[in-house]
Amino acid sequence: MTKKSIKNEITTVRIGPRMSRGLYQLAKYVYGAKRVNFEDQLEELVEKDLDYQMKQKWFLNYTSGKEGQYFEKLRKAVGEARDDAFPADGSDFDSNNVSGDE
Repeated sequence: MTKKSIKNEITTVRIGPRMSRGLYQLAKYVYGAKRVNFEDQLEELVEKDLDYQMKQKWFLNYTSGKEGQYFEKLRKAVGEARDDAFPADGSDFDSNNVSGDE
């Protein structure tokens, strides 16, 4: 099951995947029946794929040397942005869940 989405204008972007209308409608229907938000499911799939790709030999070779320095800076910036998006105390301002309780 996907994690609960926290909508934050600063840390989220809107993408427009180019896919056939049929595939899009099928995905919306299937994920809807599963009671999962289509966008959350896409995010989860992309995260899993990125985790896999970043462990592959081609990627490790690509990020060695100068490219590796750029990648580490990018990864650090992304990590900091994610930390800012999810408060350590568990509070969720957007849903008025200031105590962090479910």
